[in-house]
This record gives sequence, structure tokens and C-alpha cells, in this order.
Amino acid sequence: MGLYSPKIIKLDNGFAITAEKTLILLNKAEFIKNKSEILKLCEDSFKNVSSSNLQFKSNENTLSFTIIPTTDCNLRCVYCYSDGGFDKKNLTFEFTKEFIDKLIQHNPNCNNINLDFTGGGEPLLNFELIQKVVDYLESKNFNLNISMVTNGILLPKYLPWLKIHSFFLRISYDGCAQKINRPGLNFNSNEKLSETFKLIKNEYPLDLVGVQMTITKSNIDNLPFDVLKIITDYKINSIKIEPVHTSYSIRSKIVNQPTPKEFVDSYLSTLDLLISKNIEVYIDNSYLSIPSTAYFCSIRNKAIISPYNLITSCVEVIKKEGNENNGVVLCDDISLIDFNTIRKIQLDKLYPLHPKNYSDCSECDFVHICKNNCPMRRILNNNHKYKYNCEISHLLIPKFLERANSNKKYLELVFGNSFKERSKCV
Repeated sequence: MGLYSPKIIKLDNGFAITAEKTLILLNKAEFIKNKSEILKLCEDSFKNVSSSNLQFKSNENTLSFTIIPTTDCNLRCVYCYSDGGFDKKNLTFEFTKEFIDKLIQHNPNCNNINLDFTGGGEPLLNFELIQKVVDYLESKNFNLNISMVTNGILLPKYLPWLKIHSFFLRISYDGCAQKINRPGLNFNSNEKLSETFKLIKNEYPLDLVGVQMTITKSNIDNLPFDVLKIITDYKINSIKIEPVHTSYSIRSKIVNQPTPKEFVDSYLSTLDLLISKNIEVYIDNSYLSIPSTAYFCSIRNKAIISPYNLITSCVEVIKKEGNENNGVVLCDDISLIDFNTIRKIQLDKLYPLHPKNYSDCSECDFVHICKNNCPMRRILNNNHKYKYNCEISHLLIPKFLERANSNKKYLELVFGNSFKERSKCV
């Protein structure tokens, strides 16, 4: 059967059938009556699946890349994947500009750029770089779609400039555990963020704001109420919820991780609460997504520019040491950068980690919806699947689909606009 075949998920109240951009929910009688027709529809959905995985592109006209401006940080998050703040390495504009110029030269017909600034530290601690990069790309008349992951502490200082350039802001915030999980250097980060959220509520377009929550034992029980507070108090309608993971960093190796059952129960309770209150928001996570086989992290739209003057394919890898042979470091000498060579590294080192090459993923009934088959997790687990994520998926997906089979608002809550615009969900 494999990855490119329909998956049938048996539910307590019916069946879910998944295929490429296709999710069909129906009761047992409907399934028995229409099984052949439905499976034919699902099989046909795979015919136009592209395996080209456009390098550093979202489509033929749009380039995508991520910039980590600095490893410096004004917080000391207990689970930081890059030990932010222990080092104070800034990315230079010269290195960034050379990468941008060569990428543009390699893709002369692209008019649009998806540009993401993210952590390794707090991006706004190297605001000068952010400003120079944006000004440089605007001078070349690119249409920019800019996003930034930030801890939010410095946002009040730069908010007017960010608003002019329509940054989408994803603010890291852990709710009731903010002060414990994300302590500030000589300040209370929870109090600072409260001030930031109040300012944003009054002075920034709220459709350009989201919250990113890392779930630990410290905030798992309060998750539904934390999410409700974010929505009602600050009017933010996009929230990403993920459990904490270990990574290469010293801090992340000692994580206060909720059990899979604890995470699933609390996450579903959050959805149930929002549905009961008829609240229309977007709740994102890596365990539930529009069914697809096309996305594969680290090989599509993944050029990460590191403060250590590296081009990598994962935000968790910002140094070369220990990563020389796993394919995540794509280039460590910008003067010699060659995108054909980079592509070969991706295909030789990373593409073999694609879920289609592992029966534990490709034969799994949940593979089309689940997007936790992260190459970095495979690498960190010596080429084995990440058991924690798999346990969450096996608990969460059927319970979520059972709810969705009774009330399609669950689909809208988790899939957002994708449910309405790009998928055949019936």
C-alpha cells in the first residue's frame, strides 16, 4: 500500500478516509454503500502529486528562507533548543546579503519572497540586521511576506517599524508557566509580556499576531484556560501548541515533558472548550494537518541562515560541530555556495529519511494527517522513529476525527482557512 494510497481510519462513530488533500468522514452505512467510489476518488488524488520538492521555493515564483539573526537572548528558557543567551553570536549582513544575492541569481524569475526571522536567540536583539535585510529586499522590488518568532519582550520598542512592514508576529508565551519556563534576565517575563499584549491589542493588526505555546508538565493542566485567556483578554486568534522536545542543546536535554496521554487529553479539552463557547480561532500543531504527502521538512523551503555563517536545513542546527555528516549543514563557505551541490546533499542525506522510505510511517493509517515525521527527530534517535510523537499521533488523530465526524467546526478550528480553500473535506 505505502504512502501514496488511501488510508482508512476506523472510528467509533464511522470511518475517516485520507488521501492527497482529501479527508472524507462518514458513518458506517455510508462507507459500506460508497466504498468503491470513495476509494477511487482517493486513489485519483495522488496522480498529480509532485515529488520535485522545489528547492527553497513555495512555488515557481516564490522563494523561501529563514534567518536566525543572533544567539543572544534576554530570556533563559528552560528547554531552549539552542541554549540561547549562553553565546552572543550575531549574523552579519554581509554573509546574509551574499546568500540572498546568490539565491536570487539562481532563481531569476521569482518575484516573491517568504522571509522568516526566528530564534537561536531573540531576533530583535539584532534588529539592525533585520532592518538591513528588509530594506535590501524592498530595494529590489520583491513582494515580501515576512514573519518572525519572538519572545515579545522588545516588541514595544520596534512595533511601529514592524507594523509598516506587515510582519506576522508569532510570540512565544507559555501561559501560567511563563515565569517558570521562560524566565527573564532580572525581570519578570510574564509581566513584560502582559504589557506587550495590551499594546499589540490596541496598536497592531491582530490578524498578524499569533502565540506559540510550548507545553510542559508545568502548564499542561491549565492549557484550556491559558488558551481561552489569550483569546478573550488579548483578542489573538492564532495559537500554535506543541509539547516540549529534546534537541542538541544542553538545556533541552532535561525537559519537563508531559506524557502523550496528558498532552492529548489537555489539547482535546482545549478544543472542546472553544467549540462549546463557539469561538472561531486557529489552533495549530504538528500532529494534525490537511492530509498530504507533499510536505517533507528539511528538503523543501528549508534554507536556514545561521549566526555561525552556515546554511542549514533545520533551525535546531546552528553549529557545524557534530553535524558534519548528517546532511543538515548545507554550506559552511558562502563564497563556494552552489545550489546544485546543496540539492545533492539534501537528496543524498535527507531524502532517504522521507516517511515513504519507512514502513513504520508509510504503512501507518495516520501518515497523511500526521506531520511529526521530522528528519531531525530521526537523526537524533539514530534513524529510529520518535516514539513520543508517534504515541501522541495514535492517541490524538482518531479522537479528533471522531469529534470532527460529529461536528465539522473541529476541522475549521484546527485546519483554519485550509479547510475551506484547499481541501476536499466532505
